[in-house]
Amino acid sequence: MNVFKFDLTNGLRDKITLYMLVAPILMAFVVRLLIPGVQSVSLSFVTLETEKQLIENLEKYGTVYTATDLENMYQMIREHENLFGAVKNNDEYSLVHFGNEPAEGIEVARTVLIMSLRGSDPLENVGVSDLGKTLSPVALIFFIFVVVISFLLGGLAIGFNIIDEKESKAMKGLSVTPMKNSELILGHSIMGVVLPVIHALAAVFILGLLDVEIGKLILVTVLSSPVGILTGFFLGLSSANQMAGIANMKIGNTFLLIPIVLALILPESRHVFLYWIPTYWSYAALNDILLQSADWPSLFRQILWLLLTTGLFAALLGTKIRSGLRTYLE
Repeated sequence: MNVFKFDLTNGLRDKITLYMLVAPILMAFVVRLLIPGVQSVSLSFVTLETEKQLIENLEKYGTVYTATDLENMYQMIREHENLFGAVKNNDEYSLVHFGNEPAEGIEVARTVLIMSLRGSDPLENVGVSDLGKTLSPVALIFFIFVVVISFLLGGLAIGFNIIDEKESKAMKGLSVTPMKNSELILGHSIMGVVLPVIHALAAVFILGLLDVEIGKLILVTVLSSPVGILTGFFLGLSSANQMAGIANMKIGNTFLLIPIVLALILPESRHVFLYWIPTYWSYAALNDILLQSADWPSLFRQILWLLLTTGLFAALLGTKIRSGLRTYLE
């Protein structure tokens, strides 16, 4: 815990590490501003009170107001937002609106008016299927990016703290304490677990995703964090200074973020080529959790793949990390 406190204090003092601590939260606020508000199209019509049959047909789709004459109708349209008028001119009807309604709303109102004039409902035989949870694509994509970037940045915070200790010779002081090497490694790793959980929960509240299953979210975030921790140790132990660390950070993060980008643009049948990268499984699990389609059997399957690919990732970096640790802990 003392190592974790030291890392946290050091991170607040170091501007680069401080940025890593707050960047995901700032990103969530920016995304919140970009997410379009969820709006429902509420259809309201006004027509002359003499149009009995048209009024009856329009009432199948929305609220219908009546006007005594055309001037009264135009006045109502000017005074009420999203109120559409149906006016008969000779044998044709026209849709009257104020002009500031969304194009989608105008098109829906025009379609409803046409169906009402025909006196039949062509939608009566259309089946309805439930697609489950719907979510703004912007919120979905950027929430996943916020969480994935958070555990990568948590690992980078570890890496830069290790670089700082190497540059400041702090390890010489720690070497004379009774603290075990395993405790030192574990103390550094806490940062890589705590920060992603905090960032994920903060993103949930900032983006208004309060119906997300928090337990599943925390589970996937914690089990994804070893990828960031391994990246952090590799970065810190293989970089001689912060400039080299920044360069290595760009390469490592690009490699781990590319699978998410590819998963978004490739058809699902091609995702099999991404199965060997752990961040793909973090993406898949987070995607299902947000869409509330993650039952426990499928989530456990994704977690198993995540653990297996993380083990592969650890094996690839293992030799370099072990040799670096020997030098670092001497």
